[in-house]
Amino acid sequence: MYTPLLRTPEERQEHASRDVKNIEEFIDVLDLPKVVETLKDLDEYTQNVSLPRFPWIK
Repeated sequence: MYTPLLRTPEERQEHASRDVKNIEEFIDVLDLPKVVETLKDLDEYTQNVSLPRFPWIK
């Protein structure tokens, strides 16, 4: 997404307010515990499967 040309303080404020709202909506639907669990599972797989299988990756 490109940054639009904002000519007035009002345009900047409107743009900022809209973006803050979008970020807050994203955070509300983000299942952070699931993200952390998935990252832990991925790390476990990497450490126990991928790295032993391909030792030159280290």
